[in-house]
Amino acid sequence: MRPDALVFDLDGTLIDSAADLAQTLNLVLQENHRRSATLEEVRAMIGDGIGMLVQRGFAATGEAIAPDYHKVITRRFLELYIAPSRPHLAHTYPGVMETLQAFANQGIPMGVCTNKAQIATEMVLHEAGLTGFFSSIVGHDKAPTPKPDPAHVRVVCEALGHPTRAVMIGDSANDLRAGQAYRLKVVLVTYGYGTPAALAAADATVDQFDALPAALAALA
Repeated sequence: MRPDALVFDLDGTLIDSAADLAQTLNLVLQENHRRSATLEEVRAMIGDGIGMLVQRGFAATGEAIAPDYHKVITRRFLELYIAPSRPHLAHTYPGVMETLQAFANQGIPMGVCTNKAQIATEMVLHEAGLTGFFSSIVGHDKAPTPKPDPAHVRVVCEALGHPTRAVMIGDSANDLRAGQAYRLKVVLVTYGYGTPAALAAADATVDQFDALPAALAALA
């Protein structure tokens, strides 16, 4: 199958963001006199946006966060996350840059569909040197409803020209459910933050990003 567009998740698919997110979450937790979360704990919390990450972080380190304080803490997390002075620990997975360049050379339109906030998404893509590959970048706050709702995927695909053979590429159950609900083929990477059940239900899986072209070609 030759896709006429590719829709990518960000965290766990293009970018290894766990250490970056853990660093910021722990700053917020420390400000609130909580213990730090381990990197493995944070890996299990990623995938549903900053708000859920904050909620899970507080639940894992003591009492659950009060609903009226949740927005305050989420804003504080975002403020710290996008601060220019903060060390940025996120990095692209091996093979991402070269593979995206190969897709671009073929003229395949590409977009990003992520539950990360828009401002944080644009920052991370810029720092990684990936922005130029994507003609549509939609964070959770720019979508009518974020993944797993297919409306998030729809917004990205509309900006890519209403493709008929687009493929969703991600790592998690949210990516799988959103892509399938929008009737896209779904390829999941095995190195991200997904679950065995999600991986088993995908149309294809890849263990490394540069295996993606062959996996796409093999799709029925």
